[in-house]
Amino acid sequence: MKLNWIAWCAALAIAAVPATTTASGALAAPAPSTATPEARSAAAGPTPGKNVPGGTRLWLARFGQPPASVGYAQAVAASPDGRQVFIAGSGTGSAAVAYDAATGAQHWASPTGLSNGGFMGVSPDGSRVFVTGTSKNGSGLLQFTTRAFNAATGAALWTAFYHGQGTFDDAPQALAVSPDGSRVFVTGSSTNANGIPRYTTVAFDASTGARRWAASYSVQHLSALAEAIAVSSLGTQVFVTGGSAGPTGQASFATVSYDAATGARQWVARYAAAPGHSANAVAVAVSPDGSTVYVAGTAHVHQGQANPQDMAAVGYTAATGTKRWAALYPGTANPQVFGISTQAMALSPDGSGVFVTGQGNARGTTNFTTVAFEAATGARRWARQASLNGFGLPKGIAVGPGGTEVFVTGSTTAGLASSGATAYATAAYDDATGAERWTRIFPGPVVGFSEATGVAVSPDGTHVFVTGGATGPDHHTEINYVTLAYSP
Repeated sequence: MKLNWIAWCAALAIAAVPATTTASGALAAPAPSTATPEARSAAAGPTPGKNVPGGTRLWLARFGQPPASVGYAQAVAASPDGRQVFIAGSGTGSAAVAYDAATGAQHWASPTGLSNGGFMGVSPDGSRVFVTGTSKNGSGLLQFTTRAFNAATGAALWTAFYHGQGTFDDAPQALAVSPDGSRVFVTGSSTNANGIPRYTTVAFDASTGARRWAASYSVQHLSALAEAIAVSSLGTQVFVTGGSAGPTGQASFATVSYDAATGARQWVARYAAAPGHSANAVAVAVSPDGSTVYVAGTAHVHQGQANPQDMAAVGYTAATGTKRWAALYPGTANPQVFGISTQAMALSPDGSGVFVTGQGNARGTTNFTTVAFEAATGARRWARQASLNGFGLPKGIAVGPGGTEVFVTGSTTAGLASSGATAYATAAYDDATGAERWTRIFPGPVVGFSEATGVAVSPDGTHVFVTGGATGPDHHTEINYVTLAYSP
């Protein structure tokens, strides 16, 4: 998920903090950050699981380096045991940060030195946290930069770099960890010798950071931008998706399956909703049993149709790439929705539902538009537009471990749109019916710029974690990582 900065915030420079490295190039283990988040102990407020109303804020934590911190958290994940929640981001003072999941107390913060990115994964045993993004190489070009940290202490374990053959910037967009915790996979785009961006996927040893393989994909040396990655439940396949130009010059969903051990390409599946019209995928996920791969994105449809841009979801057979179904929303079913920009996707724990969210445009306003599809057939289960302040841009979606609730987060306006102020917006829906259970708007520690980028749910389902970037005490010159915990 990629952050869209508000206009007044776009002018702020985001500079990478130089990383302290060892002789081998690995990030040296730093002392814990002295920055103390603004945290509210859960002990002083409601205790989750004891008749706490849904959407109750349990704690708030802020991380930054006043007065010149300019950055935002890009990803959030809970530890497998539920005791910690991790965030990662980029910008000045970029860091990976660990909080106590129950109270929001900061456990540790370690610099990542990332100018962009901050995509994250946690090992299945909870011992390591992996973060990827960009930093500059010796030639001043942006390169894939992946780092591993000890989840208990924040100590840096290794750093791995990758840059393609071209003399342009490379950019990772997503990270995934194998189910057995032995490998870390990073995907994004790097340029070839002719300066053309291609899907580029790199596998690293999770213990050492040693590169195991690297693979690229494009059609006839045309542009291809990878956006998302997922690993099969058995750990044998890696799936990458994004937008790839074809012979006509129009982009299509292009989903590639690789052998997880060798990087050998197994199959490629391409999809566009209409001939001669573009489609770009932003998310990929695999069913719990590993049999089906789901891809979601935005597809342009026939000119002259009432809805020129649709949310699209596709299901493929994981072994072969054969298309099982494809679904569009709104298609021709809802003339009040005039176009959707798809942002994120999540699956229900039992694999029965596919949930996709995006920015919908209707009647002169934009909103969170979230659609549930049946995983087996692609049939639409429900579709909902969140009631916000005339503007909504979702960025993340998650399903609770019990599979009964779906959580969507992003941003909305804070007060009058003319003020330019924005706020976190988080909505909870019933998994089966789409009924809105609660919506919460958070304008940040001070009114200004606030945009949530990610959401995660604790393994026991008692906490919903939302993170992003928000104006800090120094107002327009400072954007901090701000993380909230809500009761579900």
